[in-house]
Amino acid sequence: MIGTGGRRLCPGTAGNALVITLPRVRLSSFGAPTGGPSQDVEQSFDFQAEGDPATNAIIQFDYLGA
Repeated sequence: MIGTGGRRLCPGTAGNALVITLPRVRLSSFGAPTGGPSQDVEQSFDFQAEGDPATNAIIQFDYLGA
């Protein structure tokens, strides 16, 4: 399964942030969510980042200054 990667916003001090993007990933395995009613859902999976033909990148870091 190949899909677009997620983004993670890592807030810093003074309103700065770092956005980490994996533009293309391959999911190799994933387990069933655990938990029950009124509990957080946790999902585990294995993935491999692949080169994105549009950006020619495997991982992208964007610094957002305040």
